[in-house]
Amino acid sequence: MMNQADVFADGPDDDLAHARQFTHDNGYYGGGTDGNGDGLLYMISDASAPGTEVKSGMAMDIEPNPWGCHIRADDPHESDKKPGPGNIQAKAAIECSVAPPDNIATIWQELSKWDGSDFSIEAENESICPSRVGKPRPHCYPTLRHSEIMRAYVNTACTIGATDRWVELAEATMTVDGIIYSGLSGSVADVYCEGPQ
Repeated sequence: MMNQADVFADGPDDDLAHARQFTHDNGYYGGGTDGNGDGLLYMISDASAPGTEVKSGMAMDIEPNPWGCHIRADDPHESDKKPGPGNIQAKAAIECSVAPPDNIATIWQELSKWDGSDFSIEAENESICPSRVGKPRPHCYPTLRHSEIMRAYVNTACTIGATDRWVELAEATMTVDGIIYSGLSGSVADVYCEGPQ
């Protein structure tokens, strides 16, 4: 199985940079070709075509998945439990209209901070279900829990007493019967880091 970090390392960063900037400017990002920004997972029909091995819904020769599965990136926020105050946490979930057949689902997350002129990538995490690989470990729901088949997390320390703009990108892949579906989502929030009380 191809490691998601390897996929991103091999591909051009242009679309990720575009997604990061778009999220920063607009508060969200959905990488589907249907134009409604919902992060719908699309089938990669030719992984050898330039860009399609990475770009979640960026290529035009792809089909949406039949289960209505999409990736949703939640707003970054200061953690209240694990790892707790003084840390920024961003969650992402794969949600589906109906439960897909047996699958391997992956969520790759990037948490970046805007410094006023550029982004610095502060944390990345790759989570895989059903094996529950990832740190922190993801929650896996093979039969759907509140429409989710998977929830993943990425965390990083924040500067106590400061307000920063945080951007999460969340890339999902779902492999069903050897077919890979992929989608990209993003979310942004200005977060005041209060720290432990």
